Amino acid sequence: MINVNRDKANTPEIKKNYRIPKVYDALEIVFSNKCYLCETKKEASVNFDVEHFKPHKGDEKLKYNWSNLYLACSNCNQYKSALFEDILDPCNPEHDVETLIIYELSDIYDEPHFYVANIDIENPPVALQTIQNTCDLLEKIHNGHDEKSIKKTAQLRLNIQNKAITLTNAMLAYYIADRDSDSVAQQKAEKTIKKIVSRHSPYTMLMRSIAITFEYLFD
Repeated sequence: MINVNRDKANTPEIKKNYRIPKVYDALEIVFSNKCYLCETKKEASVNFDVEHFKPHKGDEKLKYNWSNLYLACSNCNQYKSALFEDILDPCNPEHDVETLIIYELSDIYDEPHFYVANIDIENPPVALQTIQNTCDLLEKIHNGHDEKSIKKTAQLRLNIQNKAITLTNAMLAYYIADRDSDSVAQQKAEKTIKKIVSRHSPYTMLMRSIAITFEYLFD
């Protein structure tokens, strides 16, 4: 997950159908064509589900409320459903999903993991249970929870692994160029790293957990 700003898009008029081009266009601007949960990126916003952050349960005010509509992969939408109502909201400035969660991909061949960050437990900025619920949901989305879901989530892990390999190769190229005092090769490697860790790229937070020494390239 990564923080986003809904004010970047004009509020679309929604009557009795939220699956319309102007809603998808606005969500594309807000979420950079990424699932707000797993950060998978797709070419077009219409390839995502329009997910209700707060399950509407038939309440039309929630069903057609622009601020309650999010882009999500169909798999992520199914995992969240109505089971995870109390999670961090990346559109809420008070829910800093980039610092309240620890994103871990210590080895490119490891499973990604998600933990509650070290915060003041006596005076947390957000309820600890909300953060923990979010971590639990992200764990299930990325790693599954039984034999069937482990297989179902395998492609996501593979996509993350491939992106991580590209990133580590770029980092290695940077270090080699630094050793050889090759400024042109260094700049080329930095350009690749910067693109991969951009908040508009897929799996931003997991990639940033690998490239923490290149924090100066984070946008």
